[in-house]
Amino acid sequence: MKTRLIASTTALLIATAGLTACSNSDSSKTTVTETTTVTQDKVTAEPGARGSSDMSSSMSEPAADPAMAGKSALEAIQAARTAAGAGSTVIGLDRQGVSESFEVEVVTADSVLIYQVQNGQLSGPIKLQDAAEVAENTARAGQATVQIEEAIKEALSKHPQGVIDEIDLDTEKGALVWEISLDNTSGQDLAKLYIPAS
Repeated sequence: MKTRLIASTTALLIATAGLTACSNSDSSKTTVTETTTVTQDKVTAEPGARGSSDMSSSMSEPAADPAMAGKSALEAIQAARTAAGAGSTVIGLDRQGVSESFEVEVVTADSVLIYQVQNGQLSGPIKLQDAAEVAENTARAGQATVQIEEAIKEALSKHPQGVIDEIDLDTEKGALVWEISLDNTSGQDLAKLYIPAS
């Protein structure tokens, strides 16, 4: 996904540590005014650190179970679609680390919303502010005839031990495709696939 949010794999810990994020209405980026380092034993905040919102946690996490990985991704998609309402189209999903935490991007009639789903719990949405990106994503969503779930099932049928890392509705050589990145159960890159979306 072009826009990233703070990984929610440690949302409770981050909230406890006082992470503050603010968005500037003139920009589509989120600025982090305090970063939080999460380890297995402690949470530490580092005031004044700044960066784009494409951050990930340093929490050690167990390897994903491939049998559950596809199911968890599909459940995250369904939760975000239900929250966004009838007529919405999920156009992207990004796994945060090797956890059961996902960032899900959904197009509605008038906006692009980004939800966080961690262990089945939904938070958000954050509304995408970049008008050009909203228009581009809305156009792609309107052209897609293959749903994200179908693309995931096809990718996992080709790589049964794969774990969905990221999937985006994109264009490749002028064709609308689902670009899918699969990892192995250790979180290492396994395959990148392009499944036709129309």
